[in-house]
Amino acid sequence: MVKKIDFVYRKGVGKENEDQYLMREDRIFAVIDGATALKPFSFSGSMASKCVQNTLMKLNIEMNVLEMMKSANEQVGKSVYQYSKKYVEELKPEERSTCGCALVKLNYTNQEHSVMQYAHVGDCMVFLLYSNGQIRKITYDHIDKLDIGAIKSSLNYKKEFFSKHKNNNMNSEEIIQLNRIAREHINDLLIKNRRELNTHKGYGIIDGSEHTTRFIESGVIPIMDAEQILILSDGLQLPNSLDEERDNWMETAEYAFQNGLKDLESEVIRREKEDPNCTKYPRLKSADDKTGICIQL
Repeated sequence: MVKKIDFVYRKGVGKENEDQYLMREDRIFAVIDGATALKPFSFSGSMASKCVQNTLMKLNIEMNVLEMMKSANEQVGKSVYQYSKKYVEELKPEERSTCGCALVKLNYTNQEHSVMQYAHVGDCMVFLLYSNGQIRKITYDHIDKLDIGAIKSSLNYKKEFFSKHKNNNMNSEEIIQLNRIAREHINDLLIKNRRELNTHKGYGIIDGSEHTTRFIESGVIPIMDAEQILILSDGLQLPNSLDEERDNWMETAEYAFQNGLKDLESEVIRREKEDPNCTKYPRLKSADDKTGICIQL
């Protein structure tokens, strides 16, 4: 049974928070991370994330989580058609509103036997903390391998900029301008990566197409001796140096379980403010949307 729920939800540098979340009857929990289309005047990420949130809120709570996620994806496709009079498949991947999602449902058979169902696409993450202190990473971030290349390209552009401009004392407006130009510099690479959505070389994501259903990961885990469940959007991943050998997601989970979800949020924000031009802790946004749920059992 759920003893306590900790929760954080904070907008990043964008105009709106494209993350959404769900908490239903202490049984169903979800973190949803929207991604805006990469073409101007196209769909925002919140279109997909809000559609998924609304659908999951209305579905029969006894449904299997895999079917719930499939239903939410189908509804995104219907919403796209209603808005644009186009089927999702008629839009290029970079023109689509998409979202990742980590969905968890707790089933209580009796006091001695409970299970956790989960379904997952994208880069939202789920972790378990056991009573012996060990942490289990349930999901895998398939988007990270593509983001790394874009982050490196952006970082190299900024390093070249600073080598030509010896005065690094930039004001906030200049930093915003540099981040914007660096983003434009890697836009073609971001589009190339987006075209890998729902492919075996890329990553699974909710976009309203039938292809999504092939890439949803799901499972059932007996909750044996588990004390906490942690669900995070990637905006709460600890900013760190580019060290491909370190498991940054596990470091993030360890920090959250040891210090609490609120302290994790504070530490992420501290590092973001310490490095507004995204060079000490290379990343694509100076501050991403942040959503997290920690469930104490």
